[in-house]
Amino acid sequence: MSDELHPTSSRPEDGPREEPWEETPLDFEADAEPNVGDEPPTTSPPIYGRPPERHLGREIPVWALGAAALVLVAIVALVISLIGGGEEAPPSTPTPDATALARQATLEAMAATPTPVPPTPTPTPTPEPVLRPGGMAVVTGSNPEGVRLRAGPGLGNATLDVLYDGTVFEILPQPGNVSEYPVEVDGYTWWRVRTEDGLVGWVAGDWLAPLPPGATPPPPVATPTPSS
Repeated sequence: MSDELHPTSSRPEDGPREEPWEETPLDFEADAEPNVGDEPPTTSPPIYGRPPERHLGREIPVWALGAAALVLVAIVALVISLIGGGEEAPPSTPTPDATALARQATLEAMAATPTPVPPTPTPTPTPEPVLRPGGMAVVTGSNPEGVRLRAGPGLGNATLDVLYDGTVFEILPQPGNVSEYPVEVDGYTWWRVRTEDGLVGWVAGDWLAPLPPGATPPPPVATPTPSS
């Protein structure tokens, strides 16, 4: 340590030595005192370089600037909401696309247009069969006596045959020797008929019933005692 702080004087090795060599100590207090005189004391150069200049704006962190901006925006928004009365804007209604509009229009048109109902077919009424010239008739309600087939209209004409219930025959057209047909005589209505055996005569219509086309008549019932 003493060698680093106190430089060592060179020791002459050659030549005569008149007195012994002594180390001269360094006086730090003397060196620390300023020089008194006309010349200013010599200053030693600084050990470190010039300190960096400090700028106020460059030392503020970026996050602090961002936080300040957010606070400012929040304050502005609060002021605007207070001025506007705090009314919220109504939510926007989504605009339907063209496909949805077309489908809705089709459904509305279908609902507005009534579906045509096919007309109910009206059944054709079947006319009630009646006794008529050219039609068929069957004997009914004459049992057990049966009904007489006479040679002419009226009870005074001769009996040609006896027809029992279920006997079918044809009603003939109006003959030329009568003015009205059927003939009203003796309280009965007389029809000129022809049986299946080919007999032609007159029968009182009170014991006759019209036979519909295609109808099957009941089988005739034979009775030995005829009436009228």
